[in-house]
Amino acid sequence: MATPQYSINQFEATRHFQHRESQRGVRHRDLDLILNYGEEVDEGFVMSRNAIKQARKDLAKLGDHQTIQRLDHIKDLAVIEQNGSLVTIYRADSKRIGLLRKGKRLSYSKTVIH
Repeated sequence: MATPQYSINQFEATRHFQHRESQRGVRHRDLDLILNYGEEVDEGFVMSRNAIKQARKDLAKLGDHQTIQRLDHIKDLAVIEQNGSLVTIYRADSKRIGLLRKGKRLSYSKTVIH
């Protein structure tokens, strides 16, 4: 990851997202990793095995061992984004990751915090 593509500051966060983020112990640095290394899918981003592998490789080159340790915590996390808002975050099993990759639409409601 030479230059970050996305920043957490580019998105609005719904109340639901903030609640789930807190429940799952996800830090802003974790979100930046998901947004920049996560596999981009129609509904957002997912930290798949391949995404984790690439992140480990890139971070090892930078000597960022502290961040590498966080990768285990964010493995399989999916961040759902709609119209510039982060709607929810959850741990996706392999079936759900497959659905996300295929672009299967899941519905989420949102209340955006300004």
